[in-house]
Amino acid sequence: MARASVHILTWHSISDGAGPTAIAPSIFEEQIAAIAESGASLWTFDDYVAWREKPEGAPNAVIVTFDDAFEDYLINAHPVLTRRKIRATMFAPAAHVGRKAQWDGADGRMVMDWPDLAAAAKEGLIVGSHGSMHVDLTRLSIARLKEEID
Repeated sequence: MARASVHILTWHSISDGAGPTAIAPSIFEEQIAAIAESGASLWTFDDYVAWREKPEGAPNAVIVTFDDAFEDYLINAHPVLTRRKIRATMFAPAAHVGRKAQWDGADGRMVMDWPDLAAAAKEGLIVGSHGSMHVDLTRLSIARLKEEID
């Protein structure tokens, strides 16, 4: 029996920006083309949960995700994914929505606002939480962790 293969891929900034989490739009488009043409099933987390609850067969699946909800997603990633009918999940840091990102490595990039997130969701984007303040959850006390994820 073949082994199950479910890969969760994560991008941050789809831009020509600086830093290790920025991917040039042309490279992103090539990556998505390779994924779409690979023969892998393109899943959402709901698909994965459904499979885990009743595993049948050995999937060859990819889940496309984005962290941080940078505005460049709307310009450079969303049209590519929409054209290919790929549903992605965006993890947005709630306290930064509609503001410039203030964490290390974000380089002051703008985070999408709530109307942009809602509009992208109407077009298939799944929006989830990246906590409130974009902090390392593994370093928080239980009380602070509850504040961050509630």
